[in-house]
Amino acid sequence: MYWLAINREGTPISELATDMVPQVGRTKILTALESLSWRSLIEKQASQYTQQPMVMEYVSDRLTEQVFQELCQPDNLLPTCLFNSHALLKTTVKDYVRQSQIRLLWQPIIHQLQTTFGVTSLLEHHLQSSLTTLRTIRSPGYGGGNLINLLHLLDVDLS
Repeated sequence: MYWLAINREGTPISELATDMVPQVGRTKILTALESLSWRSLIEKQASQYTQQPMVMEYVSDRLTEQVFQELCQPDNLLPTCLFNSHALLKTTVKDYVRQSQIRLLWQPIIHQLQTTFGVTSLLEHHLQSSLTTLRTIRSPGYGGGNLINLLHLLDVDLS
């Protein structure tokens, strides 16, 4: 469900299988998609899967809230956390999808972080600490890329 909300438009099984960390077999993905379709939580159009707008909005809200909670406590950035297992800004999508990912996923997270940390320097230090934590874990995933994207969106000098 999270990947469909991130992708924002119809997604084939092959793309879902490629995106998932850790890797999940196509059979398991297909079984899960059929179950979700049977429950009317997703739609299938021309061998691509998507969510109804209200479902996508709900799943996006849940995703941003969970990622925010994970970011507030760097010790929670485990290999299985959503921040590490899902790319919140995909580079292989159309520009309008990327802009939607920024507006609907990243902006709410950034707003919550800025509200929570108040001072920009505290937030930057916290995120740099999170990056150090992710480096020590050394597990495959999207956490490092997500943090770099977040720092870039916050206009933090990464040099």
